[in-house]
Amino acid sequence: MQITLSALIVLSALCMYNVRRVLIFAVVLVPLISLVRRLVSGGRVDSDPLVLVPLILVISVLLIRFFHEHEKHNRTSWVNRLVIAFAVAVAFTLVIRTVTAIAPLYAAGAIVVPLLLIPLVIDGRVPDVWHTADRVIPILGILVGLYGVYQFFFLPEWDKSWMIASDLNSIGAPNPLEVRVFGASESPGPYALFVGLASVVALAKATVTSKLVARVLWFGCAASLTVPLILSGVRTALIAVALCAVVLALIRGKGFGRFIPVILVVLVGFVLVRILNALDGSSTILSADRYTDFDSSTDDSFQARLGILQYFFSPAKYVIGNPSGARADSLIGDTIMQYGYISGVLITILCVVMLFISLKNLGARRAETASLSSIFIVVASVSGNVFLATFGIIIGLAFASTAKAYFLARQTRPAPPADPHHANQEHAARSAKYRKLGVN
Repeated sequence: MQITLSALIVLSALCMYNVRRVLIFAVVLVPLISLVRRLVSGGRVDSDPLVLVPLILVISVLLIRFFHEHEKHNRTSWVNRLVIAFAVAVAFTLVIRTVTAIAPLYAAGAIVVPLLLIPLVIDGRVPDVWHTADRVIPILGILVGLYGVYQFFFLPEWDKSWMIASDLNSIGAPNPLEVRVFGASESPGPYALFVGLASVVALAKATVTSKLVARVLWFGCAASLTVPLILSGVRTALIAVALCAVVLALIRGKGFGRFIPVILVVLVGFVLVRILNALDGSSTILSADRYTDFDSSTDDSFQARLGILQYFFSPAKYVIGNPSGARADSLIGDTIMQYGYISGVLITILCVVMLFISLKNLGARRAETASLSSIFIVVASVSGNVFLATFGIIIGLAFASTAKAYFLARQTRPAPPADPHHANQEHAARSAKYRKLGVN
């Protein structure tokens, strides 16, 4: 059933015969494909081919457009080389370790394939579809957000079966009010990542638009998504949304628009308190202790985040990674453990570069939704490998659109005025030449 359904979905997408539509279709599948897998299987199925469908669609786009005529941007060549170097480093690790198992190969493809969108989008070979994606993502966020709220209070049978078959004991018991919601995803982490991104995109649109009705609608969308985000219990996603709101208010906000992100932060705090008070005594998995009681010495999540530093100070230990080994609770740490120290350094440089470019874009009022999304992604990457669970497709599109807007602006920047002394010398030389021609 899974193989047949996978083939039908891929063929349906390719029949669109339009690269833009195929990429947007892949974006739509990101938050929904896990729910489709649960409904088809009735429980957990390892190596389910359905999980490959979004990546197959992106790979097909990359193959079709790789030899397409591209634009020449000298300023962006180093970014393209950075991404290619990372892909080569990952491939080198897989070859050295002779990896043939499906799970590590899929994990490597989930991070490499989306990143390859960056150089192809910047070069113009693959179209920049983020302007369509940023309209689709909030709508999808509302849909999966509503499903997450329903899941928390009622917990459908297929979700209960998934929890039991997957041993998801860390997110609660398979009973209503006793589970951190994972919506249509496989776990609370990817679910909160997508819902948080949808909230950030909607918030950016509410801030930059000049129409009052559109501003109210987008703000309402961003605010409503805070409820399922809180029910997921993923604190990093909440912090990332709040940080993006502060950055947006300080850099991009203007007039009343400067207060919109601040209002959202206050509203998140208010909703959080109301939800925790309403669930007081009725839910053991979502309690005030999770959000209010914090001890850096005993909080396992916080200690795991601090553990990222140990990977940077142990280059000899992680010269070559182990793609089949254990995973770490951060993108950088996980990359170093899986694909080696060089890959970890390269992905760190890429994240820092994207953070810098995003801030520059917001200050220059260009590509606001893509840039703010990139900031959210970089912050959220502290808590895990954000490229897994097919979310990397959205990361690739957001990073590519952010970088393209930045480098395009630099490419079209007006040339500095010429030196007057140099201009006078050229004028004198031309005058002497014309006088000589006149004499002849």
